[in-house]
Amino acid sequence: MKTATDLGALFDHLTAAEAVALLARLPAPRRHEVLAGPLPAAAKVRGEVVRWVVESGDADDCRALLGGFAPGAAALEALAGAADPAVRVAVYLHPDAPAALRRSMLAGGPGALAVPGELRDVLLGTRSRHLLGPAWDAADPAVAAHAARHVHGPRRQPPPQAPEDVYAWLRIALPSANGSPEAHGREPVSRRVPRERRVRARLAAVAFEAWTAADWDTLARLHGDAPLDPVTARFLIGHPSCPAAAGSALLRSDTRVGQAQKVVAGLRAGTFGPAHLYTRVTHAPAVLAVLESPWLWQVVGEIPGLREAHAALRDAVRAELGDDAGRWRSLLALLRGDFPGTIPELLCEAASTAPPERLPAHPGSGAVDGAGVRTGVGAEAGAEAGGSPWAFLLLLAEPARLPSIIASVAAAEPGWGGCVTEEILRLGKGVRLPGPLVDGFAAVADEPARVKFARQRGGDPETATRLVELDDPVVNAALLATHRLPPRIFRRVLSGTAHATGRAGTLRLHPSTFRDARGQYQPRFAPKYLVHSCDPDRIAELLRSTTAFCAAYQAAGCRRLVELGRLDLVADFVTAPGGPRVARPHTVLVEALAESLAADDSDAAHDALRALSGRLFLADLGTPNLGDLGCHLEIEPALDWAAVAESRRGKPYPRGVARILAQADDLPKDIALALLAADPDGCAPTLAARSPALAHAALDAASPAARRNGYGPAFQDPAWWPEQCLREGLFTVEDLITRGRPIGAVLQLCRRRPTTTRGADTHVRNLIDRHGPLPVDAWAVLAMLMEDFTGTLPELIATAEAAAAPG
Repeated sequence: MKTATDLGALFDHLTAAEAVALLARLPAPRRHEVLAGPLPAAAKVRGEVVRWVVESGDADDCRALLGGFAPGAAALEALAGAADPAVRVAVYLHPDAPAALRRSMLAGGPGALAVPGELRDVLLGTRSRHLLGPAWDAADPAVAAHAARHVHGPRRQPPPQAPEDVYAWLRIALPSANGSPEAHGREPVSRRVPRERRVRARLAAVAFEAWTAADWDTLARLHGDAPLDPVTARFLIGHPSCPAAAGSALLRSDTRVGQAQKVVAGLRAGTFGPAHLYTRVTHAPAVLAVLESPWLWQVVGEIPGLREAHAALRDAVRAELGDDAGRWRSLLALLRGDFPGTIPELLCEAASTAPPERLPAHPGSGAVDGAGVRTGVGAEAGAEAGGSPWAFLLLLAEPARLPSIIASVAAAEPGWGGCVTEEILRLGKGVRLPGPLVDGFAAVADEPARVKFARQRGGDPETATRLVELDDPVVNAALLATHRLPPRIFRRVLSGTAHATGRAGTLRLHPSTFRDARGQYQPRFAPKYLVHSCDPDRIAELLRSTTAFCAAYQAAGCRRLVELGRLDLVADFVTAPGGPRVARPHTVLVEALAESLAADDSDAAHDALRALSGRLFLADLGTPNLGDLGCHLEIEPALDWAAVAESRRGKPYPRGVARILAQADDLPKDIALALLAADPDGCAPTLAARSPALAHAALDAASPAARRNGYGPAFQDPAWWPEQCLREGLFTVEDLITRGRPIGAVLQLCRRRPTTTRGADTHVRNLIDRHGPLPVDAWAVLAMLMEDFTGTLPELIATAEAAAAPG
């Protein structure tokens, strides 16, 4: 496993001269750590670092760079010219070495370095087509003959090089994992790993770097007539010599399997950029289906220009379509008709074309062959990239207009309402839905569609809250039976609290809340939440049978029984003798209810139980039993925070207590700040995004790194809360650079999230330049302090400058 050090992240913000000077002054172990991590993002700085390693570094430096974190094609090419034969051998054997580079290392010629004897021995002793494929034209006759014996094209002929012949060869099905040929485009995911190895070995024998643009166009044209399998197409799109036009054409496929991976390969290799993908790649429905994939954004969301291209698409959707129902209907018809043009052409066509009277069937329906298997593009719809380009574009409209757009499109013609709900239900499951879209969907969908929507989307607390506000018992039952939701939602549903009235007991519970169609008990919520229900017999049985209930839950169940007018059941529970598997009431509960039960006074019992809950909450704040403390957040909709503040006055909150209290929805600002001070790293993920004041407090106290358990400080991922705060404008990138601590974790975050932290380079440079050009000794001291320094960047620079000052 490769490491990414804090010092390595600093190199992203240095000039080329500063980076080389600092690298030369580092002790060898620290220098090797830096070289083993990701190289600087700036091409000029990265090139100077690699040049220093080749010209001034030793063999250990070269090995650290080669064995590190994806050195890249440019670094491998530079290292291929190293004087040390062992380094050149390592370059040729590197798994990421391009076949073109390997070919050039074996080609010989005037001024070429000799092939190391060790590499020659390796090639003569191997049968690997990855290594021997580029050796067909080797200057060494023995190596070339050995490659010819083990690397063949079709019918044991030499590997073809002409585009037409290469295409015909690539169309021949490769053996799958079990040795039998598989039809192209239908390879199961579980069998792709061996196929990737075989495809790479096949492509290594073709000198694509010698092709012209016309050759690539020929291959792309043949692919358009009969597509290659997605794995081969992906490697071709990611090839360093593939032009943008050919790469765009190779995206075309008769299946959606592998489409997202092909787009990722093209973006990462630079074959085409985000703007090209959004505006110039044809077959808009397929492109939109890929862009809809949350997986795509998780993998390449930080590629420069991708978010800008997405923002331009959002602006185009709002300008071309607006809230015109006719245009949105035309768009849906064009998408279902498999529109062949680009995304801008699709929007223009939708804005200028009248909607059809009859809507085409969704491509996801597909056709059915004689064996009953779905065929066509729709057979694979939604496998990777969701299933509704129309709903994906709908998400880009003005949020406030979504309900009116959905309502107007659904009401335009008979049957359109069902089409709209079908499209929204086809959205990828990882896509976050804005509240107005949920409201618009609920307004036009019938009950079966709403239930399906609740089962698919109800895991998001915001969506679940809006669905609960529909006051539909069937939808509520679907939510509780499918998802593990926050206690406030369980409390609201099980108590029968209607959104329209706000009173408990006014909304019935559907029978499927507790039992499915077979009569089996299957709720996704913990049985303890039933203390909030409207069924007194169920609550009484729960109190009697749950021996693990804390005093807080027993008090909550008794209070709910009193609210339902069943003081008699409370008396039965408190006074009944215990037995095997029968819960006993806690002593504090018996004592609190003694007088009210003796007087048969429900009001007094209710007041006594509420007072008991408050005392238990304050008592649990000072005990190590964090489980009981968490129960109060599940039970009470509003806690007595004034009493909490008074009880902890002058005393810090224990870390475990702080983390539990931070989860409360109604947490006051002063207590939230106190919790952040008590446990910054534990509370920041929960509290930072609630307000700008809490975000800045978290930035001043918490680390923007989340340590993986068991891996130690060298393996840290950036915490998600700084990124969320930056996206929501709760603090700026300048705040992050000047106030974030420790600075090593801040720079790691900037390295991993370059798009989100855009502008960090400028702020880092300003802080460095503010102190004037740092001497080399100051850089050396800064590097020595970097890993363990817990302060901010201004503090680090000042400390290094003071330590390096003469005298």
